[in-house]
Amino acid sequence: MQKASVLIILLVIFIKSYPQILETDVINEVTGDRTRHTSWETLQHDFRFVVFFRITAVNDIHFFEMNLIIGSGKTFSIDRDQELVFTFNNNSTIRLYNIEKAVTSEGGGSKPGKWYRNTKGLKVRYNLSADHMEALRQNKLKSCRIYTDDGYIEPGKIIKNYQLIVRALEVMGDV
Repeated sequence: MQKASVLIILLVIFIKSYPQILETDVINEVTGDRTRHTSWETLQHDFRFVVFFRITAVNDIHFFEMNLIIGSGKTFSIDRDQELVFTFNNNSTIRLYNIEKAVTSEGGGSKPGKWYRNTKGLKVRYNLSADHMEALRQNKLKSCRIYTDDGYIEPGKIIKNYQLIVRALEVMGDV
């Protein structure tokens, strides 16, 4: 019985410390473009918000991709050029801009092949410059604000899980 308890504890620790990985790293044979994606990770998962993210790069252009569900599947949209604002403890901020309009759809906020396939959510992509990546790596997060068509939301647990963003940037290996 004691061995089983130790095994369960070790399994839980392993699952919690599961390292983020570079899930895709391919070069298109026709165009020569290199596309890389980190694995999807959970920034917040509760009754108010479900937020998954990953970092994507096409050649030297980087994106912060986010799948988002508000509540139990509220319908909303995020327009092109709407902001994702990170504010740091030193009161500096970075503003990322959505690259195209996103509207909720069934399963739009889920991770591929996972829960929430029947819940309304959306996927957005924000431009991520080298300066943004450096600021995200070097500073401690104070708040995160996501602007939608209804105003803004502040998923607070992103602050607690911020190290996942830093780890994703390290996995990408740029800057």
